[in-house]
Amino acid sequence: MIRLPGLAGTDRRSGQAEAGLRVPRRREALRRFLGDDSGASAIEFAFFGTLMLILMMVLFQYAIVYMARQNLDNALQVGARALMTGSFQRGTSSTANAATITSNLRAVMCGNSDAPALFYTCNDMKVDVRISGSGGSGPVVDAKTGTWSDTFGTSYSCPGPTSIAVIRAAVRLPLLVPMFKLGLSGFAGNAALVQAATVIRVEPYPVTGAGKC
Repeated sequence: MIRLPGLAGTDRRSGQAEAGLRVPRRREALRRFLGDDSGASAIEFAFFGTLMLILMMVLFQYAIVYMARQNLDNALQVGARALMTGSFQRGTSSTANAATITSNLRAVMCGNSDAPALFYTCNDMKVDVRISGSGGSGPVVDAKTGTWSDTFGTSYSCPGPTSIAVIRAAVRLPLLVPMFKLGLSGFAGNAALVQAATVIRVEPYPVTGAGKC
């Protein structure tokens, strides 16, 4: 095909003009893209909404731990009253097995209508009763393994009349958000230690033979 000299120059000029128009168009498209905020609300909600959800879950977790601690403390007071008055000792005088006695004490603590176990099961609770002067209280959780200590929840020293007793109760409570357990020390993994303790002086309750500690 034969091109005329005049037409060839016109084609070059038109091509240069089109190339010159493409640059402003691209810049304008980029400017419109960067200035478009139609999806900003969705992105902000996804970011801040996630943070808010995590914060709510952490606060709910701390609230559950706090209420479980209150629940355990109320149950402990029920058991302490039974030991302080001597009614529990007289009712368990026929057995000397520590595991059976602590199981009965847990039943007293959990079965009372004034302090029902709402945030844990009674089987998850461990109770330790020691008389003052009978030996120091060991740790609740083994620091090496992050599990229950072998010495906790297996001892029961019968509180006799006018004796001073130290009563401890503890529960392994699963956590809702285990990666956020600041200040909730205790068990390894996804559980926290909830514990309560009290010291009582036993009343001079009447005892007869087998009913005396």
